[in-house]
Amino acid sequence: MTRRQVLEALMAAGGLTGAERLGLAGVALAQKHERFKLVYASATSGGPLWLAQEKRRFQAHGLDPELVFISGTTAVVQSTVSGESPISYAAAPATLAAAIAGTDLVFIAGGVNTLVYDLVVHPSIARPEDLKGKAIGVTRFGASSDFSIRLVLERKWGLHPDKDVTIRQMGDNRGIVSGLQAGIIQAAPLTTDARLKAEKLGFKTLVDLGSLGIDYQHTAPFSTRDFIKKHEDTVRRFLKAFVEGIHLFRTDKAGALAVLAKYAKTNDAELLEAYYKDYADVFPKVPYPTLGGIQVILDDLAKKNPEARKFKPEDFVDVRFVRELEASGYIDRLYRGA
Repeated sequence: MTRRQVLEALMAAGGLTGAERLGLAGVALAQKHERFKLVYASATSGGPLWLAQEKRRFQAHGLDPELVFISGTTAVVQSTVSGESPISYAAAPATLAAAIAGTDLVFIAGGVNTLVYDLVVHPSIARPEDLKGKAIGVTRFGASSDFSIRLVLERKWGLHPDKDVTIRQMGDNRGIVSGLQAGIIQAAPLTTDARLKAEKLGFKTLVDLGSLGIDYQHTAPFSTRDFIKKHEDTVRRFLKAFVEGIHLFRTDKAGALAVLAKYAKTNDAELLEAYYKDYADVFPKVPYPTLGGIQVILDDLAKKNPEARKFKPEDFVDVRFVRELEASGYIDRLYRGA
């Protein structure tokens, strides 16, 4: 009897916990791991990937990805197009821009399907309309922070960016917080860690942009159509591990906090708790990309690139693998056993 057959017999015999069953399944597949580089650009929203890696969910499905962080989605896109990272995870706008330019990139699932910034303001600002005439800081023009605040200003508050308010490029979150202190800017969309720092300095959160009900494809896993065509089973197994990572992130807080501590490189309990609170519910159980959120990005890209108007969101998604997992009951079973 082979090692795999022994393990399968042990699982079939019962008396093992769910964790032991998963562990044995991972060992059973150990000799068949497929190695590849998995590049990601999000330092805060990669929780499902990190948990899938640390809890050996990828390995349980015969994969052995090397997770590599690269700052900036453009570099991640280049890595994917070149084939260096056949499956990647990063912000959607740059991915869509590259697809419109002629690459065959396509989203294979959703990730964070909403805005993830808090608008932090000077204490004197009490309402969105008080932003008129003020300066708002973003990391860089064209970055997610810039896109997000412009979207909210126009769609929700009727304020024209660069006319009713001034948008200032501050370099990074540290520069934004310094700008708030110096009075160079009076407001800024900030992620969790920077928001906490600003609040400790006396600034306040005016609104969670994600609470405004705007569909937005913030981050998502993607690949090329060529790779998917040639390696369908790899993509299928990746997505099984990915949905398991989402499940673990949503249901195993202690495990999620431990993984966040490792990948965010911090032991700050307050920060980790805030990270978890901000992200625990943003990953959909069934991770379809948001077509409405992709359309929002296409509309924005069309302002500078008219080619974007020729496309519809469906041109940039391949959801058949997520649909398979949903239809098979695989995802439902994960949560029923939680």
